[in-house]
Amino acid sequence: MKMIKSSVLLLFVSALFSTSAIADTSPPTPDETKSQLRAEVLKYINDVDLELIDGREVATVSFMVSAKNEIVVLYVESENDDISSIIKRRLNYKKVKTHLKDKNQKYFIDLIFQKEQ
Repeated sequence: MKMIKSSVLLLFVSALFSTSAIADTSPPTPDETKSQLRAEVLKYINDVDLELIDGREVATVSFMVSAKNEIVVLYVESENDDISSIIKRRLNYKKVKTHLKDKNQKYFIDLIFQKEQ
């Protein structure tokens, strides 16, 4: 049976991932920090096997980053329970390198899972 690898697409990725190649000594802006955090989240879920879905699934993930720089998934809103379970397993208690000013703050990320055709 063929394994179908997923393509994880995020809304507004091009706008959120724009970065500069020039080194800057100033602290990152909140938008830059959120973009870095988003990129780290994507690294944990970008190779999800999506055999269990038909077409396209959208999931909204609510999480926070603990004082130990670990992702703590609060909930996943999705019509597909398998996707919710996979996201929770892949993200919960994973370390992030992004240094956040405010720990234990809620973050939301919208994820679109789509089978490659």
